[in-house]
Amino acid sequence: MRHGLAVLGVLFIPLLLGSCAPAPSDRSTGGGVAGATPASSPLPPAPAAPRSPLKLAYTATTANQALFWVGVEAGLFAQEGLDVELVRIDSSARALPAMLAGEVPISLLATGAIASAVAQGADVVLLATSANKLVFQLLAAPHIADAEALRGQPVGVSGRGSAGDFATRYALKRLGLDPDQDVVIRVVPGGDAGLANALLSGSFVAGALGPPSDYRLEQHGFRSLVRLADLNVPYTGTGPATTRTYLAVHRDTVRRFMRGFLASIQRAKSDPAYTLAVMRQYTGQDDLAALEWGYRQYIVGAVDPAPYPSEAGLQTVIDSVGEEVPEVRRVAPAALIDTSVLQELEAEGFIARLYQ
Repeated sequence: MRHGLAVLGVLFIPLLLGSCAPAPSDRSTGGGVAGATPASSPLPPAPAAPRSPLKLAYTATTANQALFWVGVEAGLFAQEGLDVELVRIDSSARALPAMLAGEVPISLLATGAIASAVAQGADVVLLATSANKLVFQLLAAPHIADAEALRGQPVGVSGRGSAGDFATRYALKRLGLDPDQDVVIRVVPGGDAGLANALLSGSFVAGALGPPSDYRLEQHGFRSLVRLADLNVPYTGTGPATTRTYLAVHRDTVRRFMRGFLASIQRAKSDPAYTLAVMRQYTGQDDLAALEWGYRQYIVGAVDPAPYPSEAGLQTVIDSVGEEVPEVRRVAPAALIDTSVLQELEAEGFIARLYQ
């Protein structure tokens, strides 16, 4: 299966977890970037309440993952009583089995991976989304003059079932090419950064990248064959996910996580300078223009204060994955989500208070 994931291969979990890298500020409680000094008080500080440990995973060094980074660095998860350990796992295909095994209770996952897993009976559910639109570009090497020059050529994707994989296939079809017949699609390890480096090295002639990696390649002469943001494709991409079992047993923890996640959205939108500093730290990208491009495309243009997954956007994912994994076609968008915690927080006025 091109999109199929060995999501139930628990025997492989030790290998997968061996590839989990600590985030730049592992087990950070906040203030790692431009942290503010607390105001002094004439009273002795109250004993700090013990925080609940929670491991979170992010799966790429792209701007749409920045909400986890901001939540950790700004101490927003810590304010909710969570002692977060943030780990980097280089794709949804690796993060999903780790989550199903209970090693990483909440992870940013591509919805294509979630749809494939649910179709195979896996216990996984999307809590919210990072965006309901695609901002990828299909970029081609400078010597590729047009779509016809892609025929028979190697095209890279960061992972089967990823948003980039969908963007690549969708863009190729828009150009009149069959992604399974007219080009050779191969997975590149290392996420978006790995794909960008592979394109720059000449290993592949084209690939779909999101901000800020797409900006970097354009500066090296790569040309945009399709800008998916211009097509207004309904697509619910990466978002925080967990299992229904974990949600049922640890609902209070998920609720506190969601409060921190929503606060991260508000902080990211209202404090560009801080958010850009955090993005620079986690992406290793020093090009301010590239970081600003990613910030505008995702944080400003694609992230909603109330980040509900779009059922139309999820149906787009299901239809795409279902072309290669027929059982996915039987999955309804509602089967992929549980927004009950998000709904509770909105009904209580939590989101509105963040923006007052």
